[in-house]
Amino acid sequence: MMTHKPKYTDQKPDDPYWGYLHVCSRFGPHLFDYLRELTDVVAEYENRIMIFEDYPDEAYTTRDQYLGFYGVNPRVSMPFNFEGIGLPFTADAYRNFVTEFQGFLNQEEHTPVYCFGNHDQHRLASRTGKAQARVVAFTQLCLPGLPVIYYGDELGMTNGFIPPEEAQDPVQLRKPELNEGRDPERTPMQWDGTKTAGFTTVKPWLPIAEGADECNVAAEQGDDDSYLALYRQLLALRSGLDILRHGDYESVSGEADQQVFAFGRRLDNQHVFVAGNFSRKPATFPLPHGGRVLASTHPSKPPGIDQTGTIHLAAHEAALVECAKHTLGRNEERGMQNEELRIENSEFRIKNDE
Repeated sequence: MMTHKPKYTDQKPDDPYWGYLHVCSRFGPHLFDYLRELTDVVAEYENRIMIFEDYPDEAYTTRDQYLGFYGVNPRVSMPFNFEGIGLPFTADAYRNFVTEFQGFLNQEEHTPVYCFGNHDQHRLASRTGKAQARVVAFTQLCLPGLPVIYYGDELGMTNGFIPPEEAQDPVQLRKPELNEGRDPERTPMQWDGTKTAGFTTVKPWLPIAEGADECNVAAEQGDDDSYLALYRQLLALRSGLDILRHGDYESVSGEADQQVFAFGRRLDNQHVFVAGNFSRKPATFPLPHGGRVLASTHPSKPPGIDQTGTIHLAAHEAALVECAKHTLGRNEERGMQNEELRIENSEFRIKNDE
């Protein structure tokens, strides 16, 4: 559904989209009215939402663009936030990005939708590195809102190699000399270690990515330290702990913490903290009141907390810590245990089905 301003000027066909500030073809006079009509329909159904896709540009402030979409119907709609995809892998970059965006929002009404991967950008593990991708995943799944994960990122999938004769993306086919095709991040999902990765029994549309014999669901299913195990653990925590779904966000690290991005989640009198080491060297971070580790980037090897309440993180390691002074309630712990049991039972059913 489109609307445009009266003095609409056409863009020249051969000019790149991002070569313009789209003041005529974006944010038309009735855009939010139309979106409100659509979300009113969504609101008639239970457990239904609508997510808007928009990429802020310099024509309007980032704050105004996001709040415009949040103002449509925040009970059932919210915009994607893809800006994290282009971040440099540093503690400062992630801290500034998240803290600024959270500062735009009314935490009681607005639902953030953080995305660190999609079908138009190189895969997370290819952009940042395999170990670094774990830290990003950990951060995303401990932040407020609705996390959206691009398929395969939960396995640590990387870009595939696409021979020129097998390219499918029109972007690549039109101007192959630019090498800007998006096929590498669109290779088939890797379900097992067979020739076609369990995705199909015939030749797939795009070739299977290299390394699929080890990076696949079947292989990672039985590995307690795999990417899949990490995502399952974090999703179980989100399902079992109200504080991760509904708690307020608070940054607890500052510019002096060059290695670590740390933030807190608060719900009533319960506090948890997340500390992520974005550097190649071990790092420490003094937790406000010490605590106990609930989860970490390597589920089978959690980091330690010393007697001073300082957590010791290995290179590219992150951890979720329950505050020793403001502990989780019994109902929270029971919910977390029930969710972990549910996931264990689902894994048992999958193995039996195989």
